[in-house]
Amino acid sequence: MSDNTMYEITQQLSDKNNIIKDINDAAGLVSDMFKRRYIDKIYSAFSAAEDNAKKNPSKELNLIYAIKPFLPENSLKDYDKLVNTFVTVNAISSIRNDINTHSTVYAQSEQSLNQNDHIDSAVKADGVYEIDEDCINKNKPVYQQNNFSADPTILIFVLLLFMNR
Repeated sequence: MSDNTMYEITQQLSDKNNIIKDINDAAGLVSDMFKRRYIDKIYSAFSAAEDNAKKNPSKELNLIYAIKPFLPENSLKDYDKLVNTFVTVNAISSIRNDINTHSTVYAQSEQSLNQNDHIDSAVKADGVYEIDEDCINKNKPVYQQNNFSADPTILIFVLLLFMNR
């Protein structure tokens, strides 16, 4: 390397603004990647679930649709907000069901893999059987089981959706 190149590198590293610019550029790249990999897919999934909720309305939503002709003209704006709220709730419920289904399938496949690793791990050294947490959790909805983390996921999902609306 020539002395001129080393001088340029030294000048760049000693300039605080260059370092701040580089850090901001790197943070922007990470943010863009995160948005492409996760946020855009969340928006897409929610949009599809919302479209599905509009095309296949729940009984409650059909009931709300039925009262529209009887409402006064000045309350139609609130009516539209109510319809959008129900569509959003139905879309979130649909996504939650999908998450529960995928989590259950994943848990079952992992459990079947673990069963092949050992013969009878339920018996402790003293001969007493341990409590089978999987069996206890099997009758609970997946989101109430000890190993499920979709509730924070749903919360983050909803926050992300409404941040940019």
